[in-house]
This record gives sequence, structure tokens and C-alpha cells, in this order.
Amino acid sequence: MHMLKMKPLVLSFISLGLFWISSGSGYATETLKLQPIHPLKSMLWEQHRMSSDASLAMLSVPASTDDVPNSAEPKSKGKALILSLFIPGAGQQYLGHTTSAKSYFFTEIALWTGVISFQAYSAWRRDDMKTYASLHAGADVSDKPSQYFVDMGNYMDVRDYNDAKQRNREFYKIYDETDYFWAWDNEAQQHEFEDLRISSDRARNRAIFIVGGILANHLISTIDAVWKSYKYNKRHQQQSSNWNLQFAAPHQGEWRMVFNTAF
Repeated sequence: MHMLKMKPLVLSFISLGLFWISSGSGYATETLKLQPIHPLKSMLWEQHRMSSDASLAMLSVPASTDDVPNSAEPKSKGKALILSLFIPGAGQQYLGHTTSAKSYFFTEIALWTGVISFQAYSAWRRDDMKTYASLHAGADVSDKPSQYFVDMGNYMDVRDYNDAKQRNREFYKIYDETDYFWAWDNEAQQHEFEDLRISSDRARNRAIFIVGGILANHLISTIDAVWKSYKYNKRHQQQSSNWNLQFAAPHQGEWRMVFNTAF
């Protein structure tokens, strides 16, 4: 009798246990289906989601601009040539090369200073020469050619000079003894006069030599300005072009890279 009463109760507990086991088994199965996402995949997914509004990233690398002054326009070769031809360094300054411009310009100033200095010294020594000839040789030095002073330094007096020319049959070189008179008291005076004349002529010749340096400075500066304008315009043309690398964010599992160039 008691066994019959307990049978429904035992059956109820058995049914409840089977239900609990079946419920627990279902939960475990669901847990296996929802595995957590790997951290790296989560980061890539989040980055892709945040970049959805701006999928392209631009990287622009311009051409090299070393030693190219900032300018929106190319430079004129003709203008650089004319500027440096008349004022050495002006063409370089126009092109933005300040250092070389100063070099040519200060070289020009130094050369002109040398010319003026040697010319002044030559004139000073020549005045001393004429004054010395008037005092010690009794010569009238006004309006006399340069050859007259050369002959004064080579002969003691005008008579010795004329005799030498007559012996050589160079009659056209004979001086009038009244207008072209001179007579040194001794050879020391003659040598002193000759030293003054030589120092004057040497200074004048050096001034002429420096004038050649001035012309060379103008020529070199002009050639350099034309060459620098050529290089400037070439680099300016390169500066006006650029190239771009475009990286596209992943779309449908693919990465894209696009290369563009513009001139």
C-alpha cells in the first residue's frame, strides 16, 4: 500500500530531474554556440566601423625642394643675365642665392677699390716725378708726352739724347732743345727720377690688370646666373608636381592601394 503511494512521488522526482538535466544540457549547448570574439578581431572590426565615414587615407609626398627659394613663378633667364652683366651678384640675388650674390658683389667692390687705389697712387707718383724733373733738371713738364719722361730717365740731358738719335739716323725723334730741354746734375738724380716714373707706370699697369678682373667678374657672374636660373626653373617644375598614395580601408574583406601623380 505504501509502495503504491510512493510510486507517483518517485516518478515526479524522476521527471523533475530529467527536466533539469535536459534544461542544463540546452544551456550548455547555447554557451558553446556563443564563443567570445578574439580581441584582435574585435579591434579590427571596431577600426573598420569607425573609418566607415572616411574610408580613404591620403599620403602625399612632394618632390624634393632643397635649395629652391619659395616662389610661385619661374624665374627669367634674360633678367638674371642682364642683372648680373651690369651688377655682379644682382642676378643671383634675383634668384634667391644670397650667399653667392654677396660674394660677387663684394668682389666687385674690392676690385674697383683696387683700381681706384692704384690709379690714385700712379697719379701721385707721376706728380712727384714731374716736380722732381722741374727742380733738378730744369725741364718744362707741361703738355709733354710719356715718351719724353722715358727719355729723360735714359739720358743725362737733351743734347746726349739728340746725338744718339743722329747717330742712329732717327732724325724724326730729335727734340727741340728749347721746348724739350733737360739736364741732370748727376746720375743719382737721374736714377731717382727713373724710379719715380717706373713706380707710377707700374701702379697704372696694375690698375689696368684689375680692370680685366672686373670684366671677368661680370662674365663669370653672368654665366653663373644663367646656370642657376636654369637649375631653379628645373627644380621649380619638379616642385609643381607631386605623387600620392591612397590607402582604402578594408571593404568586403579587401585592402586597396591607389598611386596617383599630378603635374
